[in-house]
Amino acid sequence: DNIRRSRVVFDNYEAGFEMTKNLIEAGRRNIGFWMQHVDASAKGIPFSIEQRFKGYQDCLSQHSIQPKDEWIWHDVWTSPSAAQDESLLWGNLLDWKESELDQRIDALLSLDDVSAGIAINVARNLKIEVPNDIAITGFDNVPSIQQVFNHGFPTTKPNFFRAGELALSLLLREIKEDNEHHVSHILASTVHWPENYLKQ
Repeated sequence: DNIRRSRVVFDNYEAGFEMTKNLIEAGRRNIGFWMQHVDASAKGIPFSIEQRFKGYQDCLSQHSIQPKDEWIWHDVWTSPSAAQDESLLWGNLLDWKESELDQRIDALLSLDDVSAGIAINVARNLKIEVPNDIAITGFDNVPSIQQVFNHGFPTTKPNFFRAGELALSLLLREIKEDNEHHVSHILASTVHWPENYLKQ
């Protein structure tokens, strides 16, 4: 928000809120959030993740659910090529497996579809059933990820084509007009919920 530039962004707050709401309506109550930090020391949080987290918190609050500190699984960004057991996610899922049933989260909002796929793969390697034991959701609708892991999961459907179209239009206009007037477009990022997901 402190960068004075025109921008095209997705409504990540609403995405986090609606994803949490869908999980609650599907019967999940102990809903966790995978919080990513950019740096181990500064612990910076990407803006999109921060907005989803606020939506998640507000949705839980509106449903009279008080999140516990252990529901927030902190992790530091690492290269996608890093070994699975180098991620804090591996440790979090190990701790989850060893904890009492009533202490476990029953759903996890991942950072995006790639992270959801990784989380599902790690859970399977630890003999944790997804989504029966723990539902894992993604964001950004990357169909290839769901095909690779052969597992459909909830995600969001941002219109990246429209975002690119708007961004280029803004850029061309600002080049032509050469002024300091900045515009923000916030685009919807609706939840895509697979048919019969978490249905008994």
